[in-house]
Amino acid sequence: MHPCPWTLALLSAGSASALDVSIRAFRSHLASTSPDDVRAGVGLHPVAPELGPHRFALLFQGAEDGLAALGADRALRGSPASERTAVLMFPGLGDHYVNMGLGLYASEPAFREVVDHAADILQPELGLDLRTVLYPEGVTPAAASPPVPKGGIDLRSMLGRSRQKRTPADERLSETRLAQPALFVIEYALARTWQSLGLRVGAMIGYSVGEYVAACLAGVLSFEDSLTLIARRAALIDGLPRGAMLAVALPHEAVVPMLGEHLSLSAINGPELTVVAGPPEAIDALEKRLAAEETPVRRVQTTHAFHSTMLTPMIEPMTKLLAHYTLAPPRIPYISNVTGAPITAAEATDPGYFAAHMCRPVRFAEGLAALMQDPQNLYVEVGPGQTLSSLALGYPKSGAAPERVVLQSMRHVYDAQADQAVLLRALGRLWVAGVVLDRERLPPLPLRLEPEAAPAQAASARPAEGGADRAAQTERELAALWAKLLSADEIGPNDHFFELGGNSLVATRLRTRIVKTFRVDLPLQAVYQAPTLREMALTIDALIERGGSEEP
Repeated sequence: MHPCPWTLALLSAGSASALDVSIRAFRSHLASTSPDDVRAGVGLHPVAPELGPHRFALLFQGAEDGLAALGADRALRGSPASERTAVLMFPGLGDHYVNMGLGLYASEPAFREVVDHAADILQPELGLDLRTVLYPEGVTPAAASPPVPKGGIDLRSMLGRSRQKRTPADERLSETRLAQPALFVIEYALARTWQSLGLRVGAMIGYSVGEYVAACLAGVLSFEDSLTLIARRAALIDGLPRGAMLAVALPHEAVVPMLGEHLSLSAINGPELTVVAGPPEAIDALEKRLAAEETPVRRVQTTHAFHSTMLTPMIEPMTKLLAHYTLAPPRIPYISNVTGAPITAAEATDPGYFAAHMCRPVRFAEGLAALMQDPQNLYVEVGPGQTLSSLALGYPKSGAAPERVVLQSMRHVYDAQADQAVLLRALGRLWVAGVVLDRERLPPLPLRLEPEAAPAQAASARPAEGGADRAAQTERELAALWAKLLSADEIGPNDHFFELGGNSLVATRLRTRIVKTFRVDLPLQAVYQAPTLREMALTIDALIERGGSEEP
């Protein structure tokens, strides 16, 4: 039996009472609808001819789940003061994985069309069908939907005891000549999917190869030219000596004196987050030095030392390569990695800029600072993982600014959510926060607006009493650790570690403090698979019951 399709219902009204009427009509519609008749995708229903300030969003699978979601208060609701603009953020290599976006390829026509078209264009450049690299097992229902354990959390998988080694497919996708085109295609396809859902793009920022996605969407390069350029650029890089990269939890001013003659400053990601690149042996030495000083570090998943002097031999051939392409001024503003400021028409149309972009550090922190000058911006990470989201969430906040909304639209490799659910849930959150949507792209919800009596809501399940005191104590102590690391004032049981600004380096710090506080070793994988406060506390309690981690 196939699961019901994911559906996102979006409502709006001019007042809270009018929205209540629409919600009751929606509830009645679900109660009178058979599961097979529920429309997949996104439906919009404004009560008045113009969109109102009071908004509602509900993601569900079939009529029965929709009614249950209403009863359990799983809907999102808000009343934004004004419409807000979406900023798309395109990550670079590091969080890519086999089967990324497979669920969207199976369910979203706009996504699938881009991937198929790109694979055809890239076939002569790569000498293979890119889809066989992205989706080596094909597009099957089982592969498109990651397995979700029955009966609660899969502790064995979460604690790393069913951990699998990297497969040949993983190694193949990690080759620079394939990884960069693959990431470009997935991010561009995801951006086009967002646009097909009605999202209006106000500005963009890319990270490393992600800037090429922004340039393509802005019209600097055509889609076909972008694909061939990325493929040829990646092939040139693939011929260079291998390198390594290291993320360091220190300000770049403190890191630069450690670099010596062989290492380069590769990226400035935040006030205390720097990336270094260079030869593997030099990176190994720096990693050991920093580990001895108890400075959190993380190796970046890469084969080359991007944005370092190791790529200097690429400047001349890259400049010559760009001379064969037509470059146009950007039609959508985006931030330059090289300057950390909005890119100019002169830069975007200069082949020398793209050559310099390969060797100079990514000034992502400065780029965020430029975007944060507009407090009405909403931020959407368009690619695998949540690296850029955590950086945006960690940027210092202004007391007068509205709530900062930062969302991921594609799951992390450890996340077991369905791809389509992640995307539509992000759209629902954007909607209630006031994002601008093109209404004509979304089908109307078939609702009757006559007031109807709302059925009684289902009673919320009460947590089991057994172990309640210990569980509550674990949550309190864990919340205190989160608060210090994430600079958060109040943390609730359903708050998400990465949505509050966590990233892999912060997770490494968290693991260290969990060992000291609870005397158990929580694997890093568990932080990704149990990212809410309550889920993580339950995992820690399970470890305590079992006498600690089996794998130190």
